[in-house]
This record gives sequence, structure tokens and C-alpha cells, in this order.
Amino acid sequence: MAKKKKKSKTARSKAKGSKDLVSKELTEEEKVRMAHYRERSERKPIKFKSTKSDSRNPTIALKDPDDPLVVVKMLEALGTPDSDFQGHLLDQVIQTFKGTVSTDGADYDKVATAANNAMAILTGIHPQDEIEGMLAVQMISVHNLAMVAMQRAILEVRHLRARRPT
Repeated sequence: MAKKKKKSKTARSKAKGSKDLVSKELTEEEKVRMAHYRERSERKPIKFKSTKSDSRNPTIALKDPDDPLVVVKMLEALGTPDSDFQGHLLDQVIQTFKGTVSTDGADYDKVATAANNAMAILTGIHPQDEIEGMLAVQMISVHNLAMVAMQRAILEVRHLRARRPT
């Protein structure tokens, strides 16, 4: 007679754990958290891309210009329906991202990346009006500039340590 192989204790606990995951009912709190996650992940920010215009100058443009929600997404991200003010706020925040402004001119791939990052953050902040839109841009700008200042301070400390005789 062949002996039945016994499953190891860890194999039994893994099998039991996977059954628990499949058959477990979510609590009300878990359902609310899942609904919140789905809502946040479905709120896609506007995306930009670097392009060449007719004059051969690089520019940034909407990645999906046919998106019927572009106007709504811009309002939600920047807190204003005014397209001129939206552009103004977006320009301000993009300039605070590292590598977007230089004496050699603009790197439009970096500008598009910065615009995408800014829109993702602004979509998350979800300002309700122009004042909140300005404050959201300030928050991002202060964060970006503080990160640059900290990076410079770290480099300076490393430089001083390297110069110090042992």
C-alpha cells in the first residue's frame, strides 16, 4: 500500500490562506476603501507630449486632444474654467521642475514630463477654485525648490567631507 504524502504545515496554511482570500467577505470599511481606490485610479490626469510644430520649433501638446473631458479635467486639476489662467498656472509650476529651464533653452521632453507630473499632482490635490489652484501650484513649487535646496546641501556636505583631511 502506498502511503499518502502529508502536506507540510506551511503548504496547508498557504492553501487555507488562499481559500480565506477567495471566500472572505469584505467589511464595510474595506468596501469603502476599495471604492475610494477605484474612484482615484479612474480619475486620469491630462497627459502632454513633446511635438514639432509647423515652424519646426518643439512644443508640448495634449497627448489625447480628442478626449471629451479635457476641459473638465483642466478645471478639476487647476480649479478654474479660465483657459488663460490655467495656462498661466501650468507654466508657473512647470518652471519649478528640475531641468525644464536652462540658459541653453528648453528641453521639451523634460517640459512634457514636468507637465505630466504637475497634472498628476494637481489632479490629486483637486483644487475647488482659483485660490486653491494657486495654492496647489505653490505647494508643488515649494516642494520642488525645497528638494533642489536639500540636494545642493547634501552635495555641499559631501564636498566638505571630501576636502577635510583625515
